[in-house]
Amino acid sequence: MQIRYRNGNIEFLRSTYSAELGRSKAKLISPEDFTEDEKAQHVKHLAEREKENGKLLAEYAAKSPERELKMIARGFEAGYKPNNELTFWLAYDELKKSIRKSKMKRPKIDKEEKI
Repeated sequence: MQIRYRNGNIEFLRSTYSAELGRSKAKLISPEDFTEDEKAQHVKHLAEREKENGKLLAEYAAKSPERELKMIARGFEAGYKPNNELTFWLAYDELKKSIRKSKMKRPKIDKEEKI
């Protein structure tokens, strides 16, 4: 099975051999028509795509974290709280640990230099 993206949509193509043409022919199929092998291939493809998207999102967030952090700060200032405070604090601890492990130095910030 081939998986391709066209105009923002995902298409699934099954190749079958046509004796009268003497070559294989691709037929567009829907997920309901998948065989067990095709279902496994589709699940594997989705997992790979999700992993790739996760890497891209992590790279983007790491390159410009100030945007996300400022949005969180504005939400807190407006009186909003996380849905699950425990997971927030766990994520906060993970962020501190990652900063420490990356050996990123904290510059001296003049109070008037704030962004």
